[in-house]
Amino acid sequence: CNLILYAGNKILWSIETSNNGLKCVLRLQEDGNLVLYSSNKSVLWHSDTYCNYQNCHENAVLIMQNNCNLVLY
Repeated sequence: CNLILYAGNKILWSIETSNNGLKCVLRLQEDGNLVLYSSNKSVLWHSDTYCNYQNCHENAVLIMQNNCNLVLY
């Protein structure tokens, strides 16, 4: 699995985890950490972001800004 952000055919960003899993899941956890899991539930990548209150994921928004910055609020 690999998580890639494109602009047309151009790769803007990649976590470079290809050939490291199948049927992966990208999950925003309750603690605010965005995590890519393989089918056997091993962590392939994580954003290393955390919030200070419970269930902060309920109000989270993933936004592509005009400058091509992908931001999790």
